[in-house]
Amino acid sequence: MAAAIKFIKAGKLKALGVTNDARLDQIPDIKTAKEQGANVIFAVERGVVAPKGTSPEIIKHYAKMFEGAAMDKDFKAAMHKKGILINYKGPEDYKKHFQATYNYWKPIAKQVGVYKRKD
Repeated sequence: MAAAIKFIKAGKLKALGVTNDARLDQIPDIKTAKEQGANVIFAVERGVVAPKGTSPEIIKHYAKMFEGAAMDKDFKAAMHKKGILINYKGPEDYKKHFQATYNYWKPIAKQVGVYKRKD
């Protein structure tokens, strides 16, 4: 959605809805999918991972750097202006979130035939 906001505001693109859990400040008139009767919440997520066995000191070092960037007011304001919402999760919280997301999508991927991993 971030890349589309300027086109939506200019009237060159029509947004049918947003799949965030709440309306976006940048385009507040665009309803969420949930408000329109579709129980869908889906947003682009980005995360940083490290190879298995990376030392806790290295993980802490990078976690501190990313947290600092995520909490920087100027950075957050610049990202928000583009429609990018920053939701920092530390290493343990992100690990739990990643696993929960994987667990959610795995049966769906199996059902539609795109899951290729051997269990």
